[in-house]
Amino acid sequence: MLAPGLTGCSSLVTAAIGIGIDDAGELVAAVHVCGGNLDDGMTSAVLVTDDDRSSTIGSWIRESPLVLTERWTLGAPSGSWHPTGPDVDALDPGVRYAISAFGADEATSTGFLSSSPADLDGLQPGQVLVARYPDDPALPVTLVPIPFVGMHLEPC
Repeated sequence: MLAPGLTGCSSLVTAAIGIGIDDAGELVAAVHVCGGNLDDGMTSAVLVTDDDRSSTIGSWIRESPLVLTERWTLGAPSGSWHPTGPDVDALDPGVRYAISAFGADEATSTGFLSSSPADLDGLQPGQVLVARYPDDPALPVTLVPIPFVGMHLEPC
């Protein structure tokens, strides 16, 4: 198992993903590519229900691979990320969602981050939830809030 840190990086998990609230209170996704490796850049993202990952709630593409750290609004993306499905303005209470980003060949990814709207309660504007993995794989993964501006400092 991975050392404590974000949705960690390995040969197939090459970036970390978070979900949170921007400074305007809008729902956002955030991605940090481990090591800024262009070969591992993220070019698409998907939000699905956690119990049926074939049920796409929202999806986005990026024209060029992301190689650093970036966030985008799920409800009305602008900038580098463009929706390929419906805007995601809100999440239904009581539903668990999973979000992931992928490289162009889909062989590299962030892995899925699973959360619910209740997990987002109490987040301050500018914070994202990320997964922390314990040293002991028998222990559960925890979701922790971090400031988006510090996401690039988290171990991957």
